[in-house]
Amino acid sequence: MKKINIPTYITGTWTNTMHGMGAIRGWLEVQSEKKWLRWHPWQEWFDIWGNPQANEELGQFFDHFLKGIDNDWESTPRVRMGVLKFGEKAPLENVVEEDFPLPRTQYKKAYLESDGKLSLDKTPQTAQTISYDSESGEHISFTHTFPEKTQIVGMSKAVLHMSCDDLDDLDVYLLLRKISASGEEMLNLNIPWKGLPVSKISDIPDDLRTEVILYAGPTGIQRASMRAIDWSKSMHENWPYYPMDKVEKVPKGDIVRLEIGIWATGIEFEAGESIRLQVCGRHQGINNFGTTEFTNNKGKHMLHFGGEYDSHVVLPFT
Repeated sequence: MKKINIPTYITGTWTNTMHGMGAIRGWLEVQSEKKWLRWHPWQEWFDIWGNPQANEELGQFFDHFLKGIDNDWESTPRVRMGVLKFGEKAPLENVVEEDFPLPRTQYKKAYLESDGKLSLDKTPQTAQTISYDSESGEHISFTHTFPEKTQIVGMSKAVLHMSCDDLDDLDVYLLLRKISASGEEMLNLNIPWKGLPVSKISDIPDDLRTEVILYAGPTGIQRASMRAIDWSKSMHENWPYYPMDKVEKVPKGDIVRLEIGIWATGIEFEAGESIRLQVCGRHQGINNFGTTEFTNNKGKHMLHFGGEYDSHVVLPFT
């Protein structure tokens, strides 16, 4: 994408599990000064075919740069973002920003603690271990509750110290979930409520609960034996580039440090709502393709934190 040097109009969404990070890479690497980013809150098919704004703007963009029509396209805000609220609340749309990642972003480390909390303050702790069954879908979780309205917009990353006594490799799956003030796991509707035959997410039938409709939160995946990172090719410090050109097995019982990029997201939290990091041996998000059968796991995974193991997740506060 660094070879592209023509006017570029990029759209993207948090809720798609295949294309979102590619759109962000395009924004960061396209060399043209004439580029625009509209990050919408909808599933990409709805935005293309159901959102009048998308069709109108694409026509204006092509009219200006291909036909030379003076239609004031270049006054279009350079960056616009969508922010999800989850549940039955409508998202924020077309929020004008200076750039992406948002220049005001404060990247904060949230440390894993023994009481199941994510703490923004690194408190002295002795080294501890918690485990989960990597084959069953069991997960462990750590939660941070926001004392005031907060937005998390951008790229996150987890740094975890892991080991396994039963296999010389680990596939680690992460999910960042929004939790309601009453402690319930929340989902986001990826299309507008208008025109739907239901008014609550709980009323959506099980056979329609695909990623086209629903979003549980951003995911991260890492195979420990493919953990090598090429920072010269990484587009952001929270999105490591893994060449996957060599295999480094993890001897049984050895503790390995993993840096796991988490898909970008944009979520608003009210006071009392929480963000939860879930760690598992299987995919936890919503998808249409059934990827869990390809996991390379056996037995229990041990997650080490406290003391010399600074396991944490980096969150983009905006």
